[in-house]
Amino acid sequence: MKKAYFSKRIWKKEINDLTLVEIASLSELFNRAKRFVFQTLVRQKRWNRELHKESIHLVVKKKFGVNDYIANSIVRESQALLKAQSELNKLYIKQTDEKIKKKLKVKDRTFFFNDSSHACLYRKSCMRGCPEGTLP
Repeated sequence: MKKAYFSKRIWKKEINDLTLVEIASLSELFNRAKRFVFQTLVRQKRWNRELHKESIHLVVKKKFGVNDYIANSIVRESQALLKAQSELNKLYIKQTDEKIKKKLKVKDRTFFFNDSSHACLYRKSCMRGCPEGTLP
C-alpha cells in the first residue's frame, strides 16, 4: 500500500488574512449566484417562459461580474441541483403513494374484522338467510 506524504489542503493558519477574506467573499459570491440561477431555473420551469432575453450565462456574468468559467460552473451546478431535486420529488411521490396504498389495505382489513356497527351491518347484509345473532 502506497502512502502519500504530501497534501494539497490549505490550512487557515498558514494563509494571510487578506487571502482568507478574499476566499470567503468569493465563496459567498459563488453561493449567491448559484441560488439566483437555481431560483431563475425554477421560475422558468414553473411559468413555462424565459425570464431574461439573454442566456442565463450572460445574466450571471453581468449581474455578479464573474468570468466565463465561473459562470458556466454556477449554471451547471444549479442545473444539476434542479435535476436532482425533481428526481427526488418523483421518488417521494412514489413512496407516498405506496404508503397510502398500504394504509388503505390495512384499513380495509380492519373494516371486515372490526366489530363496529358498519362491519356488523355489512356482515348481516351478506348473510340474508341467517338469523340475526348467528354467524355461518
